[in-house]
Amino acid sequence: IQDLKIRKGLALQDILTELHLFLNR
Repeated sequence: IQDLKIRKGLALQDILTELHLFLNR
């Protein structure tokens, strides 16, 4: 269960990073 939480956290961070890069173009 904790592994799933970590994966969700990483996925969320990935999305935020992509969004950040997209907005900074």
